[in-house]
Amino acid sequence: MSRRNLIILAVVLALVAAGSYFLFFRSRGPSPAATQRQAVAVERGTILVPVSATGNVFFDTDAKLTFENSGTVKEVKVALGEQVKKGQILARLDTETLERSLAQAKADLEIAQLNLEATLNLYDDSDRATAQASLLDAQNALNTAARNLSNARIDAETALSTAQTNLENAKRDLIIDQATYDSAARTAHVALLDAQETYRLYVIKYLAGFTQAEDERQLTLRDNAQDAYNKAVQNRDKVVATDKNNIATAEATLKKAQQDLAELKAEISLPTINTGPGSLEQTVKDLNQINTALASSPQKLSRYQLAEYAARAAVVKARANLDDVLAGAKPRDIELKRQSLAKSQLALDTARSNLVKATIVAPFNGIISSVAVKEGDTVSGNTVAITLANPATAKVRATLDELDVARAALGQEVSIALDALPGVNLKGKVSTLAPVAQVQSGVVTYQVDIELASTNASLKGGMTALTTIYVEKKESVLVVPSRAIKLSGRSRYVEIQLSDGATEQRTITVGANDDLRTEILSGLKEGERILMDVPAGTGTGARPSGGATPGATPAGGARPPGGALPGGAQPPGR
Repeated sequence: MSRRNLIILAVVLALVAAGSYFLFFRSRGPSPAATQRQAVAVERGTILVPVSATGNVFFDTDAKLTFENSGTVKEVKVALGEQVKKGQILARLDTETLERSLAQAKADLEIAQLNLEATLNLYDDSDRATAQASLLDAQNALNTAARNLSNARIDAETALSTAQTNLENAKRDLIIDQATYDSAARTAHVALLDAQETYRLYVIKYLAGFTQAEDERQLTLRDNAQDAYNKAVQNRDKVVATDKNNIATAEATLKKAQQDLAELKAEISLPTINTGPGSLEQTVKDLNQINTALASSPQKLSRYQLAEYAARAAVVKARANLDDVLAGAKPRDIELKRQSLAKSQLALDTARSNLVKATIVAPFNGIISSVAVKEGDTVSGNTVAITLANPATAKVRATLDELDVARAALGQEVSIALDALPGVNLKGKVSTLAPVAQVQSGVVTYQVDIELASTNASLKGGMTALTTIYVEKKESVLVVPSRAIKLSGRSRYVEIQLSDGATEQRTITVGANDDLRTEILSGLKEGERILMDVPAGTGTGARPSGGATPGATPAGGARPPGGALPGGAQPPGR
């Protein structure tokens, strides 16, 4: 129990003892020299039953402000006890590094935005026009290659037919020429035999008598026949050789024509090219497989077929490229760029937040109750730097003993007096009652918080507050001064002043009391006059303040004056 509570308890006990002493002598009759009789009317009024408690002022809103990140304190802009406004800067860390990080995060965000825009607009009208033109060129090239292949096949078939005809003609020429020149050779051979026989006969006939000239003429005739025969044989052999060569050439030409035509009509097994919409990557993959198959094939295609197939593949590739251009960026690429943008935005938000966290700003109007840092200090994250109290949320925290707490309830009116501010009377209401007791040195108390009404008083945390909690309030009930009530055994009575001036005793039933007045439950009516003893010199007919005579002793069972308002505080509504 605190020293103040002990003092209050001692005062209460002293007053109880004094009251008991006063009642004892009063029951034996007042001293004519010390008291006098006074009549007061029974009236209606309000009874407020008080309970006293001592406590202290505290601020319900008491913010402990921290730098959420570590760093060096650059400036402290407030001092202890200074009043500040909401939003006012109180202290700041050195933010050079944080500002650089923020600038870098902004730049990264701009780059991420540009990358996303570039991906979303991957191809423009020029790209689409180029892709369409490439497809048209590829289709034209395919048409040309197809025509070339068709023409080549026609030419090959024509060449084959011509070669066959030429071969047949060469064979026929051989037969004709061989027959013709064989006949000429035979004729020349007959002529040669005739010339030889003529010469032989001439020699025999004219061996001894021919002249040289005649001999030479006969030899010339024989030799001419021999030359004619030789020439006929040579011509035959030459023509036959030429015809045989023509046949060989025609056969070679025919064979070549047959091979060319076979090549132009030849086919090999190749992977199928997808001619429908598809990705450029898949088309390139298919073409690579085809090239591999062509290279490994033992059968060779003609250059016209290869050109036609290459042109067909180029069309497919151009179509796939156009499909990609028209489709734009791939969803996966767009999603990656968006994720990158979101990551950059998060980094920027974090950089901004870190910069904001480097500055302590007052969250509400208040008073600086502590400053724990100074310029140049190195602080770690979440270290309390400044404490800010909000006077607008001032409350009183008091303690009640276990007898009084049973009568306390939320919302009950309270009067408060402060030792530090004499003459200042505050009003309030009970806002919190602790459900569990605090026990110290065997003394059981309960914590109670009192919410104060609006006030302009300059309150500070920790001020001692003397509180009176009005645990019961009865309005418009019959009341009489507590000192007018007398005891007779276990009964209570008052003296009634009758209209003829006589008096009588009347037993009454009492209810609540506020130390000065007592509620009358039965036995009296409003307007009746009762007598009570007052100190001599008060003057008859004078009504004491509050409806009772100061210093009056409460009737049996009434709470002693120790429950009166402390510090001169006035009860609410009185």
